[in-house]
Amino acid sequence: GESQIEKLLQDVKRQEDRAVPYYIGIVTIKIISGENGENDVWELVDGQQRNSFLTLFAAECISRQLDRWSDFVFLDPERQKLRIHYLGREQDEKDIRLLSCGCPEEMENKNFRVFHRVFGRWIDSLREEEWKRIEAYMFSRVSFFASVLPKDYQANELNLYFERMNAAGQQLGLLDIVKGRFFPKYAARFDSAIRFGKEKFVSNSN
Repeated sequence: GESQIEKLLQDVKRQEDRAVPYYIGIVTIKIISGENGENDVWELVDGQQRNSFLTLFAAECISRQLDRWSDFVFLDPERQKLRIHYLGREQDEKDIRLLSCGCPEEMENKNFRVFHRVFGRWIDSLREEEWKRIEAYMFSRVSFFASVLPKDYQANELNLYFERMNAAGQQLGLLDIVKGRFFPKYAARFDSAIRFGKEKFVSNSN
């Protein structure tokens, strides 16, 4: 939501004022080897929101002719192939390209439109020299930690689970995390077992 985006942007500004590196969080990935050992793909298991924040920030910078961000967002000089790939969400990738080329009004993703609106208000509140310092700080000092899963880890089902939870805007609880990490293929059966346990043992205790 708007408040979370505003908080992230203000956090970046505060850290820039202190002149210390800013670690935006941890992402969990699985590395998939490309052909002939080249062009490895990082399959993102958890941390999509952090990556999306950085990608949208970079797209806003590109739209303002700050071309050094292009290699962060795109794999090609034509700015068509994104580094980040949203599974089954081609429109989101199109929206990032639209934002980068200065056509935010054509974006369909409402969350991206919210980011653009909040970002616009935030940058308008800054003096020009402040913005230049923050942009340089974001480019050179903001980073995240990457937690790498073992190569034999099957992350596809877990990745889909986290995407569904994020899309629904729900906060993952401890049971949700256990279900996602250890029972991704049997989520419905897991939920049934939890419901049965609650009905059986909670009712008996009363």
